Amino acid sequence: GVPKEDEIFYLERALAAGAADQPPPRVITADDLPRADLGAFDVVILAGVPAFAPSDGARLVEWVKRGGGLFITTSRDLDPELYNSELGAILPRPFRLFRTVDPTKGGLGASGVVTLAKPLTEHPVLDLFQGEAVQGLLSARTNGYLMLQPSGQRPFTTLLEYDDGQPALVEAATGQGKVMVLTTSIDRDLSDLAIRPAFLPLMRQTLLYLGHA
Repeated sequence: GVPKEDEIFYLERALAAGAADQPPPRVITADDLPRADLGAFDVVILAGVPAFAPSDGARLVEWVKRGGGLFITTSRDLDPELYNSELGAILPRPFRLFRTVDPTKGGLGASGVVTLAKPLTEHPVLDLFQGEAVQGLLSARTNGYLMLQPSGQRPFTTLLEYDDGQPALVEAATGQGKVMVLTTSIDRDLSDLAIRPAFLPLMRQTLLYLGHA
């Protein structure tokens, strides 16, 4: 009922900015996913989706292998076991557990937040963030994120880390398609990335890249 509390409020606006030549995103709930024709789309975003039907997991895996681009963002109530079970064949790394940054433990994150670090600016998604432009990305503050298993079955690329060394944005190729995982949210529940200057170009570059565009 409150637009700014919608998981995709900021994402929809980022995709609409200056995009008169691009089709608008189609927004559905996870309950509607079984009836969606995945073949009609270049990119699918699971935006903080806690769970989905196992049959949809198999459909998404096959769709990615045939060339689809899947972008997964996370939330506190996301089910790591379900994702690992149903999408493990295409995830860059298995999901582990959710971490809330604890300011009582000291060290990195002692303020209750972590920031972004080590951007892979030679990657097509991040090559816009050169010079001073990178500060609009690295200034984002995050208080919770999904941890990933330290090892997996396939090569993967880390595009961004948090300043505590945990992965923030990772990518892996499977078949003809690609999967990217942002380990925090794209609303303001876990991070203020959505209101940083970098959010709009980051989202647009990510979707263009996943859509082979």
